Amino acid sequence: GESLETRMGAREEMTLSDGSRVTLNTSTRGRAIVNEKERRFWLEEGEVYFEIAHDSTRPFVVQAGRDRVTVLGTKFSVRHEITVIEGRVQLDSDGGGPASKPVVMTRNESAVATAGNVLVIAKNEQAVRDELSWRVGRLVFDQMTLVDVAARFNRYNGTQLVITGAAAERRFSGSFDATNVEGFARLLHESFGLEVHRDGKS
Repeated sequence: GESLETRMGAREEMTLSDGSRVTLNTSTRGRAIVNEKERRFWLEEGEVYFEIAHDSTRPFVVQAGRDRVTVLGTKFSVRHEITVIEGRVQLDSDGGGPASKPVVMTRNESAVATAGNVLVIAKNEQAVRDELSWRVGRLVFDQMTLVDVAARFNRYNGTQLVITGAAAERRFSGSFDATNVEGFARLLHESFGLEVHRDGKS
């Protein structure tokens, strides 16, 4: 198998031997086995976007924790939830025992699997595009609370944002370079009037 890894803030795109393309987001680790018998990817940590080469004789299977995603279509991403961009995927959640039934998802649907329960959410195209903006190095926020915005930035940067007090629940919309945490902190000060304190070394 082939081991794949990215450091914090990095993004890497690669083509597997079957022609499938995978893009690894920040702080991601995985393993891929692609041979004449099988096509399989284990996501150990992080987030991956897949564009799968069609091959009906060898389904492409992604294992993420207890969830197993079998590709029936082409484009989707996997982190703590699975989002389908094009085509169809089948999600088997192994945590629920024999009662768990596979769920087939289609374009612009997301699924979150926890302890054998699978919740499928329909999303509009813009929301899906915003979610996948990391592929071009950007983070897009649409009325997201500042505490959630900070959590997204913190996946990409050594400088970690901490939002305290009532400001944490204020909502923010905008588009930022994923590594421009300093610029975002300046904006919070200039536009929201928030105090910005820096701990540790400058």
